[in-house]
Amino acid sequence: MTRLAPCAARSALRGRPDVRRRWRRRGRRGQVAAVATILGLLLLVTMIANYLSTQLPATMKLNDANHALTVENQLARLAGTLRAAAGEDVVGGEFSQPITLGSLGAPPIAAPDGSSIAAGDSGTQFSTSYTVQNGSHKITQTTTTLIGATFVVHLNNVYGPPADVAFDQGSVVYAQANGLPLMLDPPGVNYTGSNLTLWIPQFLGLVGNEVGVGTAELSVRLVSVLALTLPLHGYSLATGSSVVVSVTTPYAAAWLDYLSGVPALSGDVACTPTGSAACVGPFAFGGSLGTVTLTVPATALDIEVATYSVSLT
Repeated sequence: MTRLAPCAARSALRGRPDVRRRWRRRGRRGQVAAVATILGLLLLVTMIANYLSTQLPATMKLNDANHALTVENQLARLAGTLRAAAGEDVVGGEFSQPITLGSLGAPPIAAPDGSSIAAGDSGTQFSTSYTVQNGSHKITQTTTTLIGATFVVHLNNVYGPPADVAFDQGSVVYAQANGLPLMLDPPGVNYTGSNLTLWIPQFLGLVGNEVGVGTAELSVRLVSVLALTLPLHGYSLATGSSVVVSVTTPYAAAWLDYLSGVPALSGDVACTPTGSAACVGPFAFGGSLGTVTLTVPATALDIEVATYSVSLT
C-alpha cells in the first residue's frame, strides 16, 4: 500500500474542500439536534407543570362538585321515597337507595376523592307538643322520636372544600366548615291557614359506617306508621292553644333559615342557644347542637310518625 507523506495528504485535502464542509455541517446538525431536544424537554415540563397546577385542580374541583350534586340528589330521592311509603301506608315495604361515595378521578395522576357515611349526632331529636280538648277536658300530648332519622355523608374532598350532605330528620342539608348550612330539601312541615301537617321519620337503630370510593347501598323497611288527625270524633286542639315543634340538630342554622323564610311561619320560629354557632354559624364539623322551636296557633293538626329499619351495605 502506498502511503502519502503528511504534506502530500494536506495537499490532497486542499484539493477536496467539500470534505471539511461536510464535517462542519455534521457538527452544526449535532448542535441543532441537542438544542431541539432541550427545548422539547422544556416544553414538555412546562405543559406538565401547567396541567398539574391549573388544569388538574380545575378538573378535580368540577368532579368534586358533580359528586356533591349526585349525593344531594340521592338523599333527596331517599327522602321522597320514605315520605311516599308512609303516605301510602306501605307497612313492611322494602326499598333501597344507592349512595355514591367516590368522585371521578383524573387517571393516571389523580385518584377519586372519597367520602364516608355515618350516623348523625346521637342528640338529634324531633318532637311535638300540643293540647287536646274533648268538651271541658284537656290533656297535653308530646310526641318524641326514639332516634332521630339522620345520617351524614361526609365528602372528603381534596381539591374542593370538604362538606357534609346530611339526611336530617326528613330534610336534606348541605354544610361546609366556616359557612352556613343550606337546606336543600325541606322537612315534612307544612302550615296552611291554621292547619299544621307534620311528617316525622324515625329510625330503628343507627345507620352503619362506610368509607371509600365505591357505591354503598342503604336498605330501608317501613316498620310502622302512627297517624293522628285533629279534630276527630269530638277531639280537637284546645281553643287558643299552640302546637310546639322542636328540632334538635347540628344543622339548626339551616332549619332556622328555612322556616324563617316561610311567610306563614317567619314570626313563630326561634333557635337556642340564642346567638350560638349552632344557630347562626359558622358551622363546624362535629360542632354543637341547636334547638329550633316552632310555635304556631292551629285549629287542625295532622301528624304522621313513620318508623323505618335501616341497614347499610
